[in-house]
Amino acid sequence: MDRNLVKQLAHLFLPTILFFICYSLFGILPAIIITGSISVFIFLITFIKTKKPSNSQLVGILGMAISFIAIYFTGNDKYYFITPLISNCILAVFALVLTIQKKSIFHFVAKPFKIKQIENIPESEFISLNLMWLFALIIKTISKLLGVLYLDFKTIYWIAYLLSDPFTIVLIIFSIFLVNRKISLSKKIQNEKNTNDRNIIFYFSATGNSLTAARKLCSKIENAELYPMSNAPNINLNSGDISRIGFVFPVYYGMLPRLVNNFIENLKINPDIYCFAVVTSGGAEIICRGVLTSLNELLKKKGNSLSYGKVIRFTGNFVMKYDVPLTDNVQKQLKKAESELERVSENILNMRHNNVNWIKIALNKLYENIELIDKDFFSEDNCNGCAICTRVCPVQNIKLLDNRPVWQGHCEFCSACINFCPQSAIQYGSETIKRKRYHHPEIKLNDMINKNYSDIN
Repeated sequence: MDRNLVKQLAHLFLPTILFFICYSLFGILPAIIITGSISVFIFLITFIKTKKPSNSQLVGILGMAISFIAIYFTGNDKYYFITPLISNCILAVFALVLTIQKKSIFHFVAKPFKIKQIENIPESEFISLNLMWLFALIIKTISKLLGVLYLDFKTIYWIAYLLSDPFTIVLIIFSIFLVNRKISLSKKIQNEKNTNDRNIIFYFSATGNSLTAARKLCSKIENAELYPMSNAPNINLNSGDISRIGFVFPVYYGMLPRLVNNFIENLKINPDIYCFAVVTSGGAEIICRGVLTSLNELLKKKGNSLSYGKVIRFTGNFVMKYDVPLTDNVQKQLKKAESELERVSENILNMRHNNVNWIKIALNKLYENIELIDKDFFSEDNCNGCAICTRVCPVQNIKLLDNRPVWQGHCEFCSACINFCPQSAIQYGSETIKRKRYHHPEIKLNDMINKNYSDIN
């Protein structure tokens, strides 16, 4: 289950649940003091951290307060209508304030849950629903007020009842119908937009895992254009016809590859464009998710943010540190990754959002001191000087000297050279001599050498 959904549901219901527990143990006044203090304290902490009130926490505290009033006046016919009168007055004022501000009640409720279907619809289109609920709440308030004045309790009771649960149910059903209609119209408009707008995906890949992921995303998204970060053309990303911008790349030591970081730092992106990222990894997602936080921070400096991000585990290719898994295990892992890509592409297609904030874990500071990282690369005597290593290197770090590769000291440590060498002549120290090599089975050497991909699908 989505962590944000659980968090917002807790904000909505825990204050009332805690209140009833304390009430059963200690009584009414201790319950409201304990629960109220805890709820207000958590609300203030959230407000200090985010600099804005939490809608779900406000509603949760309001629900707890109404529960207190309901229990306090239980058993007294004279005050039977006090609770619904107060609650309806509060709700009516709430609806009136939002309507005056031209804000939608449904957007207010949906905001903490990040319900994209409602966020895509302008708030102005729901003002009519605001007015409907405001009118209903005023009628309900008047009926409860008559009940408080005790004018013929039995008659008022049935009038108030009919204007309470049955009336509310009718309003909810009608609201659901209207919201669904708005969402359907919004989806139709969005689909037309998806058909007409461009979608740009930038990728960085050394052994083909990220290139395969990027290609599969392109096959699912209309009008997708795919470009390598190492050789991307000059594209106007502030153009109004671009709907999505994606970044597909591997994670290195829990960090953004230096090439990816530098590429994104130099981009100029329209702040309103939907940005997503798919990160390929040979390690566990929980360790690598911090790279999404780093990317989000980088985009925020440019006035944008990462709307959706996902780490997908592929076969590890880092033969400088470990051996490649057996072929059967490779196939199982790639099949699982492909299945995950199907779900991810669906989320991106529907422009969904998720939580991209996570603890950043940089597993090795070596990658930050990149100048000395390639000193242990060398070629054995079976090197035939084919120069493939120079052509697959994404940062032109390899040159041939006397028909043998020489590394230039600005290595990305991506492992393209060692994995694509047809003679397995490139080694990194003594550790890689007996290790197997890996590149994604769907990716051929020409795919990595020819870096000018566009309009793949």
